[in-house]
Amino acid sequence: MFSRQTPLDELSVAATGAHVPVFIYPFHWEDEPASIVEADMKGGYPIRQTAPDFASLTIPRCVVAMNSPGFYTPEVSHIDVPVLVACGARDVSPDIRR
Repeated sequence: MFSRQTPLDELSVAATGAHVPVFIYPFHWEDEPASIVEADMKGGYPIRQTAPDFASLTIPRCVVAMNSPGFYTPEVSHIDVPVLVACGARDVSPDIRR
């Protein structure tokens, strides 16, 4: 759990990523060609040593904090219109119903 006041040097993609047991599951289906999965994952994930043409070697540290509950509360409190939040059958979003 982080906030906007958490210093960037305390936000670790590697440490946070260690809490996600299987990164393949939300990004790749079982019937996907193995060559695509291999190309995506061979450089490591979420911390990449190499990246395929369609990916990046870097992840901004702020991403770690942005997934914390309440991070967007100030902005969200100003929304006064209906909002559609759509997620896939497999998604990287946390429990959307919460």
